[in-house]
Amino acid sequence: MKAANPRARAGAEMAADLALMKAATAPPPVTAPLKAVPPPASEAPPREGTTARSTGRGPRRAPVAEATRAEPTLTVVPPQVAPAFELREDTHLGRRVCPLPLRAGLAELVPRGHRIAWPTWLDPGPRMLRDLLELCRLRTARGLAVLSWLSGAEPPQDLDWLWASRRLTGPRQERMYSAAAQLPDPVLALVLANWTWALSTTHGARVSAPYLAATAYPADGHRAADATITLFQTYERHPEARPAIAAAWAAARVSADWCKAAELHAAYGSQTPVFTYPRSAFPPAIGVRPWIERLFRLR
Repeated sequence: MKAANPRARAGAEMAADLALMKAATAPPPVTAPLKAVPPPASEAPPREGTTARSTGRGPRRAPVAEATRAEPTLTVVPPQVAPAFELREDTHLGRRVCPLPLRAGLAELVPRGHRIAWPTWLDPGPRMLRDLLELCRLRTARGLAVLSWLSGAEPPQDLDWLWASRRLTGPRQERMYSAAAQLPDPVLALVLANWTWALSTTHGARVSAPYLAATAYPADGHRAADATITLFQTYERHPEARPAIAAAWAAARVSADWCKAAELHAAYGSQTPVFTYPRSAFPPAIGVRPWIERLFRLR
């Protein structure tokens, strides 16, 4: 075998060295940018505003609520009734009720409420006693209804049902009882104070009979005198009638004294308490009829 030519081998080595030098000094090749390949629909992430379910069916677009026009809301504000009285604590006399000046037209209800056709003859039979007790019930319920309006409740527009003198029954009775039920507790306490005082004193007949008769017949002195004798004798001779007569007097007296206190407050601008007699213990159950228990909230 022949030996390789030394000159040819040297030339091959030089050519290899030149190729290496060119490869080292040549600039890097320019490559095109890679394009993003979108993933398959089954692997695409959910877009904003969509939700993907876990059933493997892919994303599902969430329902978009339609824009609806907001309806204006009306807020019904109940009418604000101005306070009609103030409470004052007294060291010796306890809680006192001081009326504020009355609204227009309310004071006129009190003298008209006094107009009750009390009997002007003395009949020993049971019929007159029954009629007189019914008149006491009417006078008491009417007085408490008027007093509730004086102390802040709103009176109805039509008051013809209030002035009727017939026996108190049916819807008219419930309407009057409902008006009396609006009476605030501090104001009802004034009526109870007068009522218990009249039943506990020996002067109950002398106080209640002339007042009820004189206010019922203000322009007729003869009828007022006859009614006074009838009420006085009934009070003295029939103990079972005393709570009813005293209740009628107590409701009438507090309503009138309320107007006087409110008038003084309007004239002088100072608190004027409603006058009441000292409160006594509740009377025994004899003569305290169911309508008294209901109107005076004794049960």
